[in-house]
Amino acid sequence: TLDDGSIIQGDPIKEINFGGGTNDSNAQVTIGGTVAATAEIMLNRNDVTVPLKDRKLRVELGIVLGQQTEWLLMGTYKAITVIQDDDSVTVTAMDPMATKLDTEYRPLKEFDFSKGVDSVDFLAALCARRGVETDLSGLERISLKGFDPIGCTEREIIGMIAALYGRFAIFSRSGVLQLRWYVPVDAKITGDNYYEDGMEIAEYDFVPNWLKCYNETTEETMTLGDPDAEQGIYFECPWMSDDRLEAIWANVQAFGFRPVTELSFLGDPRLDPGDIITLADCGGGVYSVPVMSISHEWDGGIITEITAQGQAKTDAYEGPVKREVRL
Repeated sequence: TLDDGSIIQGDPIKEINFGGGTNDSNAQVTIGGTVAATAEIMLNRNDVTVPLKDRKLRVELGIVLGQQTEWLLMGTYKAITVIQDDDSVTVTAMDPMATKLDTEYRPLKEFDFSKGVDSVDFLAALCARRGVETDLSGLERISLKGFDPIGCTEREIIGMIAALYGRFAIFSRSGVLQLRWYVPVDAKITGDNYYEDGMEIAEYDFVPNWLKCYNETTEETMTLGDPDAEQGIYFECPWMSDDRLEAIWANVQAFGFRPVTELSFLGDPRLDPGDIITLADCGGGVYSVPVMSISHEWDGGIITEITAQGQAKTDAYEGPVKREVRL
């Protein structure tokens, strides 16, 4: 559905690929990610009669149930690029994380970081300026003091604030910014609906034995847990305090899972980044798998692919790590 209410449906649509995730890099579990959701839509060229670039798109999949069709919202996006070839038009669209917030921060005059800034008020004002809807219900009010984010992008700042709560930032399918952590959902993938080709399941569970946060303000890495253990979670936040790190550590210590890569299965378009699913392999093993990276490919049928990787080497985390924003 386009921003003027017109609808493109059925035969003109050849293929749609949806993508999203929870981490700036899907190589390991971390905190403070800001990954933009994407939709790549391939249309029959002869059926495209209106300009699509820079248009707002609402994309839904229709699930046929008997004589009825149930429409499932997949996401709200803005078309960034439109490429034509001899017989098709390919539209690449992204959510507001990339289209509205991936811009250099301009200071909001009412907020002075030398005196202390309320995290909830600042995040709400930052997003309101860009016309971004937020759901900040239940967030504790934390003072952001000392570090002034001039020179950062607004998307980076949102990731820093999410990290302060031990979460990642993500847009809901309806276009609302949320700070989330992983939560179990009622979804089980069994041996009769996943494809073994390409899938790799680790022989060990990932268990966070330590939590490390690099604080740019103090230029120090704060550590809780056993720093000599192999597995742990590293992230960065310039506003981190000892009390906040303790609270995050209390929440993530129980976050254990079985790493898996390229888990492809008969599609479940209900799944989102941040969901925790159950995987039952053909050998009788049952594992919890968090959705860190996900894609849904529709071309008449649906294939879903999930990746959840754990980090097992501390030497990858020595010293500060520059944040790289990933689309």
